[in-house]
Formats: sequence, structure tokens, C-alpha cells
Amino acid sequence: MPEIVVGESTVREYVCERRQAMGLLKHQVFIAQSYHFGDEAQVDWYEIQAEFDGQPRKVYIFCMRSMASGAAFHRPIRTPRNRHFLRLTSWRFTGLVGSFILSGSTT
Repeated sequence: MPEIVVGESTVREYVCERRQAMGLLKHQVFIAQSYHFGDEAQVDWYEIQAEFDGQPRKVYIFCMRSMASGAAFHRPIRTPRNRHFLRLTSWRFTGLVGSFILSGSTT
């Protein structure tokens, strides 16, 4: 074993450079992502501090974004629970909700 510690990304970059120099890489391939309108959405929660009647309060924001258009829907919720998630994602508003939903967290 060599005494030099090398990271995996360094080895990957070196192998790629050598393949290119040897003419083994003809071209890179990219696969564009495309979505049909109303088919897929990505959802997540985040929290903010808001002031109600002069008192600071934690508020959770439900966010849903169309994968096709990037259009977003935000709704404030007092407590993020699965029932809220299911109710909000079951609505059909402006074509944002479709047959497939990607979620970061549903707790």
C-alpha cells in the first residue's frame, strides 16, 4: 500500500483526465429532464418566525412546486403533520398537483 493518502474524487478526476488524453472519451452524454404539466410536484416544509398580536411565533410553511413549470404554492400551517401533508397534496389547484409527488419530509 502506498503511504500517500488520496481521496476518491482525486482518483476519479485523474482517471477522467487520462481517458481524455488517451482518446477514450469521445463525448459526454447528458439526459435532459422533462416533465408533463400537472404530472409531478415536489413538496417540503420549512419554518419561519412570524409575529401575531405582537408575539413571536413559529409557523411552518408547506411548499409545493411543479416540476414542469417551477410554479410554487406556499401555505402556512401551525403544526406540520401527515394529515396536513395529505390534505394539501390532495387539492387540485392551478394544475400543480398530479400523479406523482416528491417529498423531502412528511413529519
